[in-house]
Amino acid sequence: MLYIIYGLTTVVTKTTLIYFQGRGIRVIDKLTWLGPNPRVQASNPIARLATEEEVRACDYIYENHGRLVGFHSEALNSAVYGRDDALLTFSSQDLSFLRELKTAYGDHVAIIYAFIEDRALEALTNALPFPGAQKLERLAMGRTIKERFLAERELFDEVVLFTGEGTHFDLEHLQAQYAFIINKYNEREKELVPLPYRGTDPYIFVSYARKDKDTILPLLRFLNQNGCRVWYDDGIAGGDNWKTTLASRIEHCTQFLLFSSQAATESVWTRREISRALKFPSIRRIVTVRLDDARFDDGIEWPLEDYQQLSIHRQNFQQVLLDAIVPEVIERIGK
Repeated sequence: MLYIIYGLTTVVTKTTLIYFQGRGIRVIDKLTWLGPNPRVQASNPIARLATEEEVRACDYIYENHGRLVGFHSEALNSAVYGRDDALLTFSSQDLSFLRELKTAYGDHVAIIYAFIEDRALEALTNALPFPGAQKLERLAMGRTIKERFLAERELFDEVVLFTGEGTHFDLEHLQAQYAFIINKYNEREKELVPLPYRGTDPYIFVSYARKDKDTILPLLRFLNQNGCRVWYDDGIAGGDNWKTTLASRIEHCTQFLLFSSQAATESVWTRREISRALKFPSIRRIVTVRLDDARFDDGIEWPLEDYQQLSIHRQNFQQVLLDAIVPEVIERIGK
């Protein structure tokens, strides 16, 4: 799960980072270029200062109150593909970046707004060792962030409250709110449909019959969580040419994983996918997982017998399946 928290500042940021890291959640490392005339000094404890060239070389870049911030896609891949959890803090006035991530990764991203009451924000800001003009700029930023949240409330999944000392919502209660959200999404993540791989690195093409989807989704989730880049037909965007996309994905895959069943033998699309995969010697390995005793016609079945066959009913099947995956399609978790 990728957690994104919008609107943090000063001591609230530090408390948040410490708490999430204490829960084993990785904090995404960002590069920051202050620019020639930064309006506000950098105080984020996870910001690493960099040159403009270094930031612009990142995969994700956004402007943050006169500063340029960036990070690479590898920083969030493990989280959105269910291999670990990560936290990204964000405070830009432009929320298009959040919309982009939500559109790409859906329920694998939880966007949280940190509501900091005005008096608490003022007290926190006044305690900073900055000139008065920069403190006023930070207060203005806080008000702008609140306005952006109210204008696009539907983008956010959760809200946490912080109103400062002497209230029920001090730092301790802020952590209690985080605990509730993390526990909630830990449970929800167990039911999420795994994301098809979208990059250009070596990947597995999964061929299956739609009727078997409930059976294979837990296996795809298992492969995803173990670092395997897995593509299946949920990765076809609306409006794309179905036939062309499937053909291209098969042609460029490194491994072809077939889930064979009675439903698969009756599926025209599954038979077409197998026939196409058998034409490409560039595919490093073809593996057939037998969900039942059904067999394809001889024209398909005989060539398949030259490749590895597994039964889903085999003891320790998940580990056996993982052992059948070629190393090229497995990336280091937490990269």
